[in-house]
Amino acid sequence: MNMKKNVIALGIAGALSIPAAASAVQIAGEDLEVYVKAHVSLDFSDPDNPAVDSQTSISSNSSRIGFKGKRQLENGMTALFQIESKVVFDESGSELATRNTFVGLQNGFGTVLVGYADTPFKDLGGDFTLFGDTVADRRAILGSGVGSSNAINDRATNMIMYKNMLGPTEVKILYSTSTPNDDVPSSPGIDNNDNALFSGSAVYKDGPLAIGLAIESQDNATNASPAEKVDGTRLGVMYDFGNFGLGAIYESLSSDDIAALDRDAYGINGTLKLSGNTKLQAQILMADENATTETGATMTSFGVSKKLDKKTEVYAIYTSTSNDDAANFQGVEDGHGDELKTVAGGSPNAFSLGFVHSI
Repeated sequence: MNMKKNVIALGIAGALSIPAAASAVQIAGEDLEVYVKAHVSLDFSDPDNPAVDSQTSISSNSSRIGFKGKRQLENGMTALFQIESKVVFDESGSELATRNTFVGLQNGFGTVLVGYADTPFKDLGGDFTLFGDTVADRRAILGSGVGSSNAINDRATNMIMYKNMLGPTEVKILYSTSTPNDDVPSSPGIDNNDNALFSGSAVYKDGPLAIGLAIESQDNATNASPAEKVDGTRLGVMYDFGNFGLGAIYESLSSDDIAALDRDAYGINGTLKLSGNTKLQAQILMADENATTETGATMTSFGVSKKLDKKTEVYAIYTSTSNDDAANFQGVEDGHGDELKTVAGGSPNAFSLGFVHSI
């Protein structure tokens, strides 16, 4: 796909501020807090596949319950932990400790965490795009390739992460001794260092401006087939003008082993804030061709949302993905409970009515 043909289309979008951390209810002061996010939607989707009909579904989208705590130690350090679990509201099957779960220590030199957590590369993708966990989630394009969907948007297992604020810049560095799909270690009870993952980011925020850079290298890329080495770079920028915001993201994936994950992607997004806690949003994400022609795709999404109060929101979103003749990027990918696959050259689309409530 020729990216030059899409440059004019980029001008219609704008951006949203980086999401804040979830609120929580104290059970035993800061020693133990609980938080919940309930996100469900009614989806109407068309896979543009002659063998599959259009469908209506109820979807639970990255809903969760978490427990966290921190305690000041006598030596001045702070011990902390988090246990976060997936909750499925539309069917049975909730699972314990399936999301960011870790223990750590914190002092003036920063925070060190050990456990299972989103990589800095994955976090930056969410921070500089819109519609997270909805039918328009960025993971249908970013981190994906033809036949290798959502291949480099990971929670890292067996990880150790350092993070710190250096003035207005937050720095994160993560190393994992084995990638998430490394199910068979080199020997029983030993993590396979041949499948290591490195990820790092720096995000600068000063008033209305935010700029972020992230890199990642996986020696065994999740969901890639064959599972081989993939490197990635992401650069994001956003500016909040008050009632209007603009943002953009660039991603480059490179792999000598997996042609589908050797390509660039681009995106631009925007938010217009209206009265009554209502927002209009738009986003365009584009994957360029890899070494094979006609392997690009463009995902266009529009949405309106309204906050009923500080912790409750409703929304309506429409998204459509246009694949080149040899591309089959999904219409809806990871983060949203119900995905939407298509065929080569397909143009899947979805309309979603959603409800989000957090404590």
